[in-house]
Amino acid sequence: PVPGPNDMVHGYVTCTSKKGCFVRLSRSLDARVILKELSDDFVPDPGAMFPPGRLVVGKVKTVRDSKGGKKLVDIDMRESVLLSGEDRISIDDIEVNEKYTGVVTRVETYGAFVKIDNSDVSGLAHVTECSDSFVKDVQNLYHPGDLVKVQVVSLDREKGNRLAFSLKASNFVDDSDSSDDDDGNEDAMDVDSDSGEVGEDHGDDDDDNSIDSDASDFVAKMAAKMAAGGDVDEDSEDESSSEDDDSDSSGSDSEDDEEEPVAKTSAMDTNVGFDWDTAISSKPQREESSDDDSTDTSSSDEDDDKAAKSSHKSRKKAAARKREEEEISRREAALADGTADESPENAADFERLLASSPNDSEIWIKYMAWHLSLADTDSARNVANRAFDRIEFRQEGEKLNVWTALLTLELKCGTDKSLNDAIDRASQQNNPKQVYLRVCEQLDKEVDAAASVGGSTDLDTATKRADEMFAKACKKFKSKKSVWIAHLQYLLKGSRHEEAHS
Repeated sequence: PVPGPNDMVHGYVTCTSKKGCFVRLSRSLDARVILKELSDDFVPDPGAMFPPGRLVVGKVKTVRDSKGGKKLVDIDMRESVLLSGEDRISIDDIEVNEKYTGVVTRVETYGAFVKIDNSDVSGLAHVTECSDSFVKDVQNLYHPGDLVKVQVVSLDREKGNRLAFSLKASNFVDDSDSSDDDDGNEDAMDVDSDSGEVGEDHGDDDDDNSIDSDASDFVAKMAAKMAAGGDVDEDSEDESSSEDDDSDSSGSDSEDDEEEPVAKTSAMDTNVGFDWDTAISSKPQREESSDDDSTDTSSSDEDDDKAAKSSHKSRKKAAARKREEEEISRREAALADGTADESPENAADFERLLASSPNDSEIWIKYMAWHLSLADTDSARNVANRAFDRIEFRQEGEKLNVWTALLTLELKCGTDKSLNDAIDRASQQNNPKQVYLRVCEQLDKEVDAAASVGGSTDLDTATKRADEMFAKACKKFKSKKSVWIAHLQYLLKGSRHEEAHS
């Protein structure tokens, strides 16, 4: 579906120039972004900041029809536009003597430039309008990024909507926000004064409700005080405890008098819960209860083990989910800043790069190498066959590079039959001499690798394959000196001088 105005869209950059860039939104829909709408900041090198294949986000400005019947979409990728959820202020909405908030963008000796919030409108506050007092250096008063409030002094529409602002504090004395701040401060002062009086009243109450620790019913008063929610000083408790320890006669006598009725009433109760007849029969009951306790303990241990296992599994699941979320966020960040193009990690990354650069043989070869790292030779062959169909026929060098990679794959992982079939196919679509020279070069490298390892069997096998391929190339291209020169270099590098002379 075709997006509408103010819709948020995602796409991949296809090409970038000094005037802007084009973004592919879908297989049949492209969008255009002009230079000034690429970013809020100055873009010195658009090609480096927005390379082909980078994932970008934009807001649709207009959608119009072209001559060929296609839809042309203009989008804006500036962060200020993407984050603004309300209608932006235009130059037509600006009126003289109106007040706005903005940000200082640039400071010069003659004044400060201010950009109004939620708009693209900027104006100049002259040095005479920057303060009520004399300003010797504006750069000491304002800096880029400062949040300010401005008043529109003049608007000259005949000279390209030139705006003049005023930053004088006297213009904002009667504003509602400053009066609200003053009222808020006064309310705060009133609250503070009231709270101070209340604190004094609480202090008086504490003095009046203080507890006399010398009284005989100190414990009763203490309980009543705690139930009422009052506070008891620690010092008074310490003093009461020390005084209670010192008073031996009065305190002990009073406590004995209070405890005597309780002792008498308890002595009258002869039922102590013990029976001689049932004492012997209670032993088996205790043994049975101990058995029940052991079974209860074992069952509780099993429950604890199950709970521990379940909690361990849940922690493992949570950790795996957290790692997955971190990986997704890292991939999204890499796609957003363009670093995913430098080191693709999966098939989706390679497909995205190939969608923007189908004629780049380096990407195709890296895609084949990625499949080989997963030990998937069939997929690597399929990628090579796709490259032969996707690369344009004029790009002969790019196709030859992919053919060389496929021949190397057959040399390393294929059989002699598959290698010969690949050589025949490559010779039909490329220069046969170049194909054989590439194969001979790869076999020469295999001989060098086997010699460095030192295995005699591997060295003999590699040398035999290389000799056969060089002999076949020289027989097939007798009149081509480059083939003979390559064969001579191969023999001389292996210290086979007699064969080289013959």
